[in-house]
Amino acid sequence: MFSINPGRRDRGVSLLLNCTAEKIYAATPSPISQPHWASFGQAVVHIHAYYPELLPELLTPIAEHWPGPAPSLLITVPSDGTGARMAACRHHFQNVFGADPPACQWQQVENRGRNLLPLLQVVRELTREGQPARLLLHLHTKQTLDPEGIGNAWRRDLLERLLNSPEQIATALQLLADPAVGLVAPCRYSGIERQYHWGGNFDLAAKLVQQLFPNRTLHPDQLLQFPAGLMFWCRPEALRPLLALPLDESHFPAEPLGTNGTVPHALERLICHTVEAAGWQWRLLDKMPSDQANQPGQATVQPQPSVWQRQGDIYLELLSKRLRDQQARLEAEQVRSEDLASRLQQAQQQLRRPWLLAGKPPLSILLILQRAGKGYISSAHLRLLEPLRLLEQQGRCRVQIVDDPQAQDLLGIDLVIAQRGAIADPAAADALQQLCQQRAVPLIADIDDALCCLQADHAEKQLYQNLAAATDRLLAHCDHALFSTAVLASTYRHHLASSGIRLRRCSVVANGLSPRLWDPEQQGLEPRRPLPADQQPLQILYMGSKTHDDDFAMLLPQLDGLEIAHPGRFQLHVIGALSDPPERPWLQLRPVPLQVRRYPEFVPWLLQRRSYHFGIAPLSSNPFNAAKSDVKVLDYAALGLGSLCSLGPAYDQLIGRGLALGTHNDQWQNALAQLMQDQRTIQRCGQRAGRHLWQRRSCARVAQQLWRVFQVHR
Repeated sequence: MFSINPGRRDRGVSLLLNCTAEKIYAATPSPISQPHWASFGQAVVHIHAYYPELLPELLTPIAEHWPGPAPSLLITVPSDGTGARMAACRHHFQNVFGADPPACQWQQVENRGRNLLPLLQVVRELTREGQPARLLLHLHTKQTLDPEGIGNAWRRDLLERLLNSPEQIATALQLLADPAVGLVAPCRYSGIERQYHWGGNFDLAAKLVQQLFPNRTLHPDQLLQFPAGLMFWCRPEALRPLLALPLDESHFPAEPLGTNGTVPHALERLICHTVEAAGWQWRLLDKMPSDQANQPGQATVQPQPSVWQRQGDIYLELLSKRLRDQQARLEAEQVRSEDLASRLQQAQQQLRRPWLLAGKPPLSILLILQRAGKGYISSAHLRLLEPLRLLEQQGRCRVQIVDDPQAQDLLGIDLVIAQRGAIADPAAADALQQLCQQRAVPLIADIDDALCCLQADHAEKQLYQNLAAATDRLLAHCDHALFSTAVLASTYRHHLASSGIRLRRCSVVANGLSPRLWDPEQQGLEPRRPLPADQQPLQILYMGSKTHDDDFAMLLPQLDGLEIAHPGRFQLHVIGALSDPPERPWLQLRPVPLQVRRYPEFVPWLLQRRSYHFGIAPLSSNPFNAAKSDVKVLDYAALGLGSLCSLGPAYDQLIGRGLALGTHNDQWQNALAQLMQDQRTIQRCGQRAGRHLWQRRSCARVAQQLWRVFQVHR
C-alpha cells in the first residue's frame, strides 16, 4: 500500500501511497454517473491565466463537456503593465465561446504567489458570510519550464482527469455530493514520480503547520498526499484555514521564485492536511481506462488513509528494506559506501574549487536543439542536456534553449552550441554564422552522425539530404566541432577537405549516459535482476528503429537459419520499430507507447520492462555505420546486459577490451548458437561493461570534456 521516495535533494524520506493503492482508492468515471444537479450550489471555475496561449486548452473542455448548468467563470490574469496579457486572454475566451459566452468575471492580479495566492483570494471571497455554498474547480495554465519537457504532458494529464468528459466532471461532483468530502484531487501523473516528495519543503511546511494548526505536528512518517500540479475540485470552506496566513508579500514574495523551499511549494503539499484539519475528507479521481469505456465506473469509494496519522512501523520497515537493498548492491559491486562518498567528494572539490577561487561568472550558453515531435531527440539528452545540467548545478554555466535563434537571443551570450539537425538548411547555417560573427560569439557544432556519407538506398536519404548540406555549412562556419567518435571526425575532415574546407578546431566527445535517468535507484525503481542462464527459450533484446532496417535485413536470414537448427530455443524482442516487420514465431515486437517516446520518459519505461539474457547490436558494413557510436552497448550495459556486436569501427574498441563480444556479419548464426550453450562469457562482459559505463562513460565525464572545450573559447 505504501512506498517511500527519498527525492533527489531531500535529506528525509517521504511516505507515499504506491501507484496500486492510488488506483484502488481512486474513483473512476462511469458513463451512467449523473449527479443530482439541484443538490449542488452554483459551481465556480477559477482559472489563473499566466500563459494566455494555453487558456483555450482549459476553456474548450468546459465548453464541450460541462454536463449541467453552465458554471460561473472567474479568470485571474497577472498584470503585465501593458494589459497585453489580459487582452490576449479575452481574445482566446471569445474564440472558444463565441457570441453566447457563459458568465465570466475577470480580475487582474499582482504576479505573486503563482496560482496559489489568487486561489486563496478566491476562497476568501467565496467563504464570506452570506455567500451561498459553492463548489470550486481550480485550474491554471500550467507550464513547467524544464529541459525534459514534462510540463505539457503533466498539464494535459491533469485536465484529462478533471475535464476530459461529462462523466469525468459528473463523477467529481458526485463525490462532492457526500457532505463529508471537501476535496477531489486527480491521481498523480506518472511522469512526476521522482518529483513527488517533500523535497526541500518539509521544514517550512512543519513551521506552517505550527502556525495554522497549533494542536497538530508534522512528522516524516505521516502520509504525503497532495494534488501535485495544484488543480482540483473542492468546497471553498475546506481551504478556509489557509486564510489565517497573511495574503501578502510576507508569505508570497514577488517572482521569480525558486523551484523549491518557498511558501507556495510548501502549502501545495499541505492541501490534504488542511482539508482534514478543517474536518473534511479528500478523495482521488482517476481517468476512465480506455478498455473500460463502456463499463460502469467506481464513483463511491472508501475514505483514504489520513495524512495526519503516523505510520511509524511501516515507515521504518520500508526504510530498512531500502537500506538492505542499497547495501546488497554495494556488496555486489564490491564498493564500500564510505570510499565511494569520499571519492565523490574529492572529485567535486577538484571540479569546483579552482572555479570558485577564480571568482569568474558562469558561462552563458545558447543551446540550439532539434525537436522531434514535442520533445528533444535522444542525442540532445545524451550529448548536451544532461552534461550541461551537471555544469549548471556546479555553477559553471547558465543554459538557454532555443530551436530558432534570433538576434536578441544572443544578447549576453558567451557561447552558442548548435546540435546536428537543429539547423535545417544551408541558409539557416549561414544566418547563424552571421549572427555569431556580429556578436563576436564562438559557435560550436555538435555532430553525432555521418550524414555526409548516407548511401543512396538509405531509408532516410531524401529526408536528410538538405540537412546534410546544412551540416556541411555549419561545420564550415563553426569555431569548434564536437564529434561523437574519432571515425566520424575523420570522415567529416576528409569530406570537407574535398570541397576545400578545413575545420578550425575539432574534438571527440564520446556519448555518455546519465545515472539520473538510467540508475533504477535514482528513478525510484526496483533493481533489475538478470534472467537465469538456464531459462529457456533464450531471450534476446534488440533496440532497433526504422533507420536500422538494413541491419535487421542483414540479420534476418541468419536468425531464420538459427530457428531451423534450434527450433523454439530463442526469442528476439525488438523495442522500437521496423518499417516492415516480418512474421516469425521467434520475433516479438515491443512498440514504444506514444506517451513515453521522449527520452526522459522512455528510459524509466525501459527500465521497468522485462529482463533479457543479452542484447545484440548488428551493423551492416558501410561508411555511415562505421562512424556510429557505441551507445547501444552502453544502453544494454545500463540494463545489466552483455552485448553481441558486429565487428567494425563502431564496437571494435569495446570488443577488444572485453566489454562486449563481436562477430563477423556472416557469422551471427554461429555466434548465437554458441551463446545458447554457454552465456557465461557474455554475462561477464556485461558486468565489466556496467562498471566501465559509470566509471568512464557517464555524463559527468562528458561534462568534463565539454568544459575543457568551453575554456578554449572563454
